[in-house]
Amino acid sequence: MNLPSETVALEQLIAQRGDKTAVIDQLLRTVVVVPLDLITEGETGVAPVTINKDGVDSVVIFTRAEDAEEFRSRPSYAATMPATGLILRMPDGVGLLLFTPAGNAALEPSLLNAIRADLRERATSDGSAD
Repeated sequence: MNLPSETVALEQLIAQRGDKTAVIDQLLRTVVVVPLDLITEGETGVAPVTINKDGVDSVVIFTRAEDAEEFRSRPSYAATMPATGLILRMPDGVGLLLFTPAGNAALEPSLLNAIRADLRERATSDGSAD
């Protein structure tokens, strides 16, 4: 399977237990796989799968679709999207759990808040929108 170079670079950084700043920087350049749950109560639709870890809900993402498929015990849906777009759309107070064949990474809500603020500030100074 040919993986995008951004995905390969991210997996290598995680395998090498690279600096967290470098991992985040590379994650923001990567397209990720987001498992989705169907919402059937109240409004219908889909929502990213979350796991509660240490009292914090975290969105689960993968670098490879086959790993996302193995994660679920029941038939599921998934979306691929730029990690930057996902992070910009996540609510405050939610973390991110990244799973790769090379290892895993967790980004806590406070760090994601800082990343979102930085991305939005860059978009504003560049004159673009999210």
